[in-house]
Amino acid sequence: MVRVYIVDDSAFFRKALTRVLTTDARIRVVGDAASGPEALRMIPLRRPDVVTLDINMPGMNGLEVLRELRRMEPELPV
Repeated sequence: MVRVYIVDDSAFFRKALTRVLTTDARIRVVGDAASGPEALRMIPLRRPDVVTLDINMPGMNGLEVLRELRRMEPELPV
């Protein structure tokens, strides 16, 4: 089972992506975040295999989140 964590400021997109991904029985969405800081707090706790990451988010954008994720979890696919 592939564990996925979704990061996007759009609630609509988070729900839509969750619906699409969970149509595959091999994928489990283990959480989602609406902001970069929330994602950085929760990803280590949820321990996903892969993260989807929106680039354009208010406050901490996706590229800033990616830099921090690379520091925290260098092998985590994003």
